[in-house]
Amino acid sequence: MNDSLAPPTTGRLRLAGWLFGPVVRSGIGWRTVALVAAMVVAGTGLTLLRLPADARNLLWAEDGGIFLTDAFAHPFLQNLFDPYAGYMHLIPRISAQFVSGFVPLRHLGLAMNLCGAAVWSIVALSAFVFTRGRLWIGFRVLLWLLVLLLPLGSHEVATNTANSHWFLTFGLFWAVCSRGGGVARVVFACCLTVAAVLSDPLTLVFAPFLVARLFALRSLRENAVTIAFVASAVIQLAVVLSTERDDVPIVDPGGLGYLYLIRVVLTTLAGPMWGGWLVFVIGGLVTAVLAGVALALLIAGLVARWGRAGLGVAALGSSIVYFVVVASITWAYSASAPPGSGTDVYWAGRYWVLSGLLFVTATVAVVDLWLSPLLTRTRGRRRVLVGVVAVVVAALLIAPGIHDYRTPGYKADNLQTSTGIELGIAACQNEPPDEPVKIAIAPAAQYLVVPCEIVLTR
Repeated sequence: MNDSLAPPTTGRLRLAGWLFGPVVRSGIGWRTVALVAAMVVAGTGLTLLRLPADARNLLWAEDGGIFLTDAFAHPFLQNLFDPYAGYMHLIPRISAQFVSGFVPLRHLGLAMNLCGAAVWSIVALSAFVFTRGRLWIGFRVLLWLLVLLLPLGSHEVATNTANSHWFLTFGLFWAVCSRGGGVARVVFACCLTVAAVLSDPLTLVFAPFLVARLFALRSLRENAVTIAFVASAVIQLAVVLSTERDDVPIVDPGGLGYLYLIRVVLTTLAGPMWGGWLVFVIGGLVTAVLAGVALALLIAGLVARWGRAGLGVAALGSSIVYFVVVASITWAYSASAPPGSGTDVYWAGRYWVLSGLLFVTATVAVVDLWLSPLLTRTRGRRRVLVGVVAVVVAALLIAPGIHDYRTPGYKADNLQTSTGIELGIAACQNEPPDEPVKIAIAPAAQYLVVPCEIVLTR
């Protein structure tokens, strides 16, 4: 008998249900479309507003200096496969190409920030979509909010398209750790997979989930994500191998543990500001011990409900593994913050965004494991009491994100894109049309380069 036609074994069924959750099948009606559209729009607005008003039309670093500059200078296909920092950047390249072709120059900063905010919002939506059947609806909404309110999100990664790959990789996690279902769900998962893998080679960290999919899920539809991942990885690796790479620095294992507790656990549960204050007041070591206790309680909560803990285990395990990989690669910079100063809480914050999002997922999964059965099975006063506990827990998890929703001083006092364009117009008055002009962007000493012909006509 052909093995592909044989019914799955009990072990395979158990792994499929435990790790990937149930099969979710539903049609796409107007209510679903309206809900998805509303969540994407709301999420985009919520993330864009994390920038102070005077920073929303800023072009930040690579958004202007690399991706938009290349979009104005070269054809799209040439840019698409041109590596930056050693790898391919699909979504930043597409965003820059669209913005350079259709947006007035004075609003380039706002347009690129909108692209970054939209990616963040779509990824938050994926957390809501792919937890259907796995989390209680209230906790699905909570997770969606926590992704949008990630405390570190008010710093460098705030709507920055160049840093969108950290969020896209979170979307990849949902794509590879969830079952298929309707066509729309499968297509969404495949789109997230292609966007993430072609924007960041470190997505290969999630390859073990694909091996598990091949073992536990045998249908072609269930493995459409696997096919999309492999095809995208081949392209990304071809680009990566065409570049030179730095040696991986020597890493202190003890330092890795400390940094995970401070920059992921503490920053996620307390936020950079409250967390930094805590480190400054009681010291980094004591704070790390407290974060370690919180991590131990999270692990204990998963172990005690192991039979239904697949999502939480996958999220927490991925958070730790990804952190170790990224911290090891960036160790010379990541470990250079002054210890105990408070700044080491959010130092090199962009590198810890994905680990933080995965830790948030594991936290919500544990809360759901313990509270959702009580919310759905109890009645009367006991259910009210459990509801109050759920609201308090949700408020505690959301509070750091609200407190750190916006960092007023970050990206402040930088040149607005509109002002930079005005200076560029003045500089181009006596220059030939094909002469490129440097337009100052943020931070200092960064420039967008645009031909004068475009500057004077757009």
